[in-house]
Order: sequence, then C-alpha cells, then structure tokens
Amino acid sequence: MSRYSRNKSFDSNYSDSSDDTEGDFCDQEKLRNECEGVSNTIICEKLNFPYPPVELDLSLLDDESVWSDLEFENTPKDNLLFELTRELLAVRVSHLFNALIKSKEYSTRGMYLSKLMIKLNPANYTAWHYRLLCVKTLELNLEEELEFARRITFESIKSYQSWNHRRQICEIAYSKFNELEFVKLEIGTSPKNQSAWAYLTWLIKTFGPTDRSDEFEFVDFLVKTDVYNNSAWNYKNFLIKHFDGDLELGFVLREFAQDFQSLFERPDNESLCSYLIDMVSHIERKHNKCINDMDIDYLESIKDKCKSIHCIDSKYKCQHSTL
Repeated sequence: MSRYSRNKSFDSNYSDSSDDTEGDFCDQEKLRNECEGVSNTIICEKLNFPYPPVELDLSLLDDESVWSDLEFENTPKDNLLFELTRELLAVRVSHLFNALIKSKEYSTRGMYLSKLMIKLNPANYTAWHYRLLCVKTLELNLEEELEFARRITFESIKSYQSWNHRRQICEIAYSKFNELEFVKLEIGTSPKNQSAWAYLTWLIKTFGPTDRSDEFEFVDFLVKTDVYNNSAWNYKNFLIKHFDGDLELGFVLREFAQDFQSLFERPDNESLCSYLIDMVSHIERKHNKCINDMDIDYLESIKDKCKSIHCIDSKYKCQHSTL
C-alpha cells in the first residue's frame, strides 16, 4: 500500500493541520499561506514537523558586559526588553554583527547575533555565510544546525538562503541526514516551491534515494492531487532520466501510458503535454533497439497529439490574455 494518500497524510504519523492549529501557530500558518504559497501544513509527529517558531532571547543585547570589548556605534540606551522597536533592534544587532565580522571573530556570541540577524531577515546572505563559518570554526553539532535552518525555512519557505545553508551542512558532513523526509513534508506544504524542488533534486543527485520506488510514489501522489503541478511533472521527468539505466523499459512504458491517460481527462494540461512530448523523445532515443517501427509510429502520433494540444492551449491563453 502506498505511503502517500490523497488526504494529505503521508502515513499514519502525518495529518493535515488546517483544523487543529491554534494560537501563535495559527497566526503563523495564516501569514505563510498569504505570503509563501502554502496550500496545506502537513503534520508529522515522528519528525516533529512543523517546527515551532524560532524564539529570540534579547536579554544578552541589554548586557553591556557581553559587548564591552567591541567598537560599534551605540544605539539609544532604552531598556531593550521592554521598549525596543524592531527598527532599533535591527540597528543595534547590525552594529554588533558588523563589529564581529570586522574583527573576524567566529564565536558563540557570533552564533547568537547571526540567529538574530537571520530571524529579522531570513534572506540575509551575509548572516548565513558568517554563521556557516562559525559552525565550521567551532565544530558545532551539524544536526542541531540543520534543525535551526529547517525552522527558519518553515517560517520563510521561499527564502533561498535557508535552503542553501541546509545544502552546505549536508556537504560538510557528506550526509543527507533525514532531509529527504523533511523536504517532502515541505513540498507537501508548498507544492510549487521551486527552492524545495531544486533541493530535493540535488539530494537525489548527490546522495541517491533511500528507496527509488518512494520517489515515484511521492511524485504520483502530488500529480494526482494536482495534475497541473508543473514542478511535479518536471521532477518525474528528472527521475525517469536520472534512473534510466536502472529502470526496465516496461516500467517506463507503463508510467508513460498512465500519464498519457491523464491527458484525456485533462486535455488542457500544458505541463503534462510538455512532459509527454519529452518522454516520447527520451523513449525513442534511449530504447530505440527495443521498439519496432510500429511502436515508433505510435509514439510519434502521441507526440503530435500532445504538441497540437499544447499549441491550442497556448493560443487560447494568448487570445484571452489580450481581451
């Protein structure tokens, strides 16, 4: 039985959080739905997903003894715990952070400041780069650092920097940890997130899958949930080509026939048409010794049909966009 099902639950440990989430989590999810293209938040108790928000401890910022050795431009001496505005916080943290960079200090307080900088702006490349240098210098626990990056990713799922940081942590350890499971949860939450799909593809290319059949089950689950998901069709295209040497022709043809059948149900599906056209070319090129002339003619007729549908759909969209 497939691990993936149409009810947004990947197995018995996974469920849809749309009716259960309360309080701060509910507010966080609402914000992500509006800003990040999130369609559902998948829950997996086994992996503690989704993570709670990254909490900030600002008490150290108000402790002058921690920063007394640094030369930086002072901000107004308001009580940081009670009267600090977001703008003032950003200025003070930035001044301290720049002082550490200038002195080339890679320390625990540097980790603390990078956390604040990233929380204030998850797309801050300098903060992520500096944090990675701290992780390497201090030889910190990579799994804990990976968890931090995942939590930031969940709060800002389209931020490229957090995805890149996770990739760099995996490269340092030369291990995928359990990132395949996490990225699938994240894709289930935001099925058209290009950063997530790119990361999943990189993981497969670099470390290989835990089980190749899991990847096909996962992508089939997604295209059945949303047959118009271009990212999912592109990933299936990648899987078939990447594992070409290990896949039997019969399997490839069965997948092709199943996907072609979907075209009759959704003939306006441009993403599916593009996928099928490319698959016909791939089958003819890679398996030409295994198919006869009649099969080639049949495949070419399928390609022509897909191209005509693709063309009609594109013209239709073009005409309506000018109205």
